[in-house]
Amino acid sequence: MFFNIRERWENYIGPFWGISYAVHCDHFSAYEDTLSVPRLVSEASGIVLELGPATGNQLPRYQAKNIDIIYGIESNPAFISVLHSKINRTGLKDKYTVILGDLEDETILEKNGVTANSMDCVVSMQVLCSVKDGKKTVQDLWRVLKPGGTIIFWEHEESRDWLTRIMQRLWSLVWPLSIHTCQLGRPITDLLLKNGDWEVIELETEGKPWDLMPRVWGRLRKVAHGEGIRSAVTKNPS
Repeated sequence: MFFNIRERWENYIGPFWGISYAVHCDHFSAYEDTLSVPRLVSEASGIVLELGPATGNQLPRYQAKNIDIIYGIESNPAFISVLHSKINRTGLKDKYTVILGDLEDETILEKNGVTANSMDCVVSMQVLCSVKDGKKTVQDLWRVLKPGGTIIFWEHEESRDWLTRIMQRLWSLVWPLSIHTCQLGRPITDLLLKNGDWEVIELETEGKPWDLMPRVWGRLRKVAHGEGIRSAVTKNPS
C-alpha cells in the first residue's frame, strides 16, 4: 500500500547499496540463478544474437546442442578478454563469435552477417535499459529476426506506481554514471509490444508497486507486419 513507509524507504535507497553488488558479475549471476533467467536462456536455439554479453554470465546457460552459432555484440572492450576466456571454458569456442561494437551500429552487425531475417533468436538480459534509442533498437531486433524467430528477454522497467516513478527519475540522474547508461524507468513492455508484430509466448512481470527495478521477462515470436499482438499470456505482479 501507499503508506507502507518502511518497505518503500528500503527499496528507494536500495540502489545505493546495489551499485557495488551489480558490478560484481559473479554475485549477480548467482542472483540470476534463483530466478527465471537460466530457464529462459536455455530456450535459445539456432542462430542467436546475444545483446551485451559483458563477462559471459549467460554462457553456461545455453544448451550447446541446440545452438548453431551465437553472435555476442558487446560495446565495452574491458569485458572482451574475460568473455573470451569464459567462452573457452564453457565449450562454446566453435559456436560463439564476439563482436566489439555498439548494438546501434548496423554496419558492424551486417559485416558479421547479422542482417534482416537472419536470426532465429535474440537474447537480451538487462540490456534494453541501456541502449541509446529503445524504440529503434526493438525495431531493429524485430527486423533481424527470421519470421517465427524469438526474442528472449529479462529486463527491469518503469514502475506503474506514481511515487516510485518519481524516485526512479531522481535516481536516474546519477544511476547511469555508475551502471553504464542504464535507465531505471524505461517502459520496456511498451517498447517491445509497440515496435514489432509479435505472438506472445510468455510475458510476465515481477515486483511490488514500490520496487525501483520491477522485472518483466518472457519470449515473443516474430509474426508478419500488420498482425500485431496475436495472443498474450500476462501475469500481473503479486
